[in-house]
Amino acid sequence: MKDSALDLVGRLSALARLELSPAEAQEVAPHFRRILEAFRALERADLEGDEGSVSAAPRSSRLRADEPEPSLEREQLLGNAPEPLEGFYGIPQVIPSAPNRDRTGR
Repeated sequence: MKDSALDLVGRLSALARLELSPAEAQEVAPHFRRILEAFRALERADLEGDEGSVSAAPRSSRLRADEPEPSLEREQLLGNAPEPLEGFYGIPQVIPSAPNRDRTGR
């Protein structure tokens, strides 16, 4: 990468539709310079013969097969619901209803 960190700040701020003053760009440029140097160090790393890993999770935590199973009965599902409402979970209203609307938003 031959572009300077200041050029990169300018291009990225334009892409992100951010307006940075020259002073702000100067302040951010050293941070970009350090980030770019970290990526350059990764590019230089010798990974010859390193197979890497597919997953950070141990193999014992593999997902089960996606097989269809019968659903639970509605009564069983709503058994621990604090306030079932018309066969569904009832939740407290967070946003007030608009005038002339019921709890279903109609």
